[in-house]
Amino acid sequence: MWPIRTLPRALQQAAYYGLAIVLAKGASFAMVPVFTNFLSPAEFAVLDVIQTLADLLSVLMGLGLADTLFRFAGGAENDAERRKIAGSILGFALLTGVVFLIAGQMAAPLIASALPWPSGADDNYVWEVRIILISLSCSAVIMVPFGWLRMQDRAVEYLCGAGGRALFQAGLAAIALFVGFGVFGVLVAGMIACVALALFVIFRQARDTGISLNLGLLSRYGGYAAPLIGIGLLAFLTRSADRWIVAGNVDAVSLAHYALAAKFGLMTAVLLQPYEMWWFPRRFAVLKRENGDALCARRGELGLVAALMAALLVAALSPFAIAMLTPAAYHVAAVYVPALAALAVLHAASTIVNLGAYAGKNTYRPLLAEGATATIAVILAILLVPAIERQAPGMGAWGAIAAGGAALTFRLVVIGYLAQRHAAIPYRMVRLLVAATVGAIGLAGVTYSQWKTVAPWDALALGTAGLACLGIYALSAGLVPVPDRFRRYIAGVFPFFSSQAFFLR
Repeated sequence: MWPIRTLPRALQQAAYYGLAIVLAKGASFAMVPVFTNFLSPAEFAVLDVIQTLADLLSVLMGLGLADTLFRFAGGAENDAERRKIAGSILGFALLTGVVFLIAGQMAAPLIASALPWPSGADDNYVWEVRIILISLSCSAVIMVPFGWLRMQDRAVEYLCGAGGRALFQAGLAAIALFVGFGVFGVLVAGMIACVALALFVIFRQARDTGISLNLGLLSRYGGYAAPLIGIGLLAFLTRSADRWIVAGNVDAVSLAHYALAAKFGLMTAVLLQPYEMWWFPRRFAVLKRENGDALCARRGELGLVAALMAALLVAALSPFAIAMLTPAAYHVAAVYVPALAALAVLHAASTIVNLGAYAGKNTYRPLLAEGATATIAVILAILLVPAIERQAPGMGAWGAIAAGGAALTFRLVVIGYLAQRHAAIPYRMVRLLVAATVGAIGLAGVTYSQWKTVAPWDALALGTAGLACLGIYALSAGLVPVPDRFRRYIAGVFPFFSSQAFFLR
């Protein structure tokens, strides 16, 4: 990892987080051919149902404690208070983890009977549900020590924990499948990896902060964390409702195209995760510093530009990936990718600019904003998807995209307004709007090219051109910081440039 150590410290942290994501996603991707070779289609569908259950319950079981840690420990006056708060939140996480573990095991038969198991599969999956609930109880606790590592800039330890878990779990799952344990073996492998990681990170944080359980602080934390659960569930609804509505109104082929495009559009958020994992745990502490609002503005602007560049990169490369990985019948899915990447940018933008909205003592106003967003997304999708499908068969998915765009734009405006009312962050709005326009033109160009020809080379050319234009503008407008060492180097090599040139400012 020696090349990473030569980077500035902030980039080092982001690089290590990025490497952790690469390991986790890479291990998951590498397991796809293993799963498809050792599991029947019915078993694979069962695994997908259980994973969907895990995605939903993880929002509930997490209780927003990681964000609560960032808010209260990040806003502490000194290091001793920060450690005290982190220790009490860890104690609360352990308590709730035990409660969820017991309640989950009691409710497992009821949950198993309520899940929509695929036809042709054995309906008795109670033990599989029990195992995934154990894993989720551990994962809910893990998020707090992971958040503490991120707050302390211990990205290497985070990499060892997250990346090691992914590789360990993949190896155990492969062995379990080879021996013949099927879905049960895959879930047991995940449970063992979760328990092992939970023990490691809990012990690691306990050495720093101790573990306490101050029940007097529960109301303080609860007023902030409770709405976060609702926010997470509503955000899940905003992201997922379109799939259900599209599935009920378009043919199977169109649905497959939209579902495949959604997987590639989601890569925009994945590419942005290193920035979020580095910046989000630190932003409340930075806001309290002298000139903290200006620092938050500059780093927020960097994140917004990074989101736009990630979307353009995904739009440029996805047609090639789709063409190489799928049969020709699926290639038309590339048409949807730029628009879905743009939706990911809108979602990321709301998350980046929400600092002020989450800096208060509670999060009820963001909860109301998220509720309104989910309502708009669902109502518009219900209206637009069938209407467009009737007028242009096979195009109904564009109604879901339009509904998502309108809802997420509303969310960005409302959350931005609430955030600025509580903590006015001096974003350079004109420059950001110009950057957004450049990015939008690039994404529109890629969409048009795929609509006309579905040619990967066209997408690559237009996406690369959009990336270049956005990068040049972001540098010239000062939205992307240029290291002093690079400025001095350019000034020495090209002394004829004015000191007012964008890369010398």
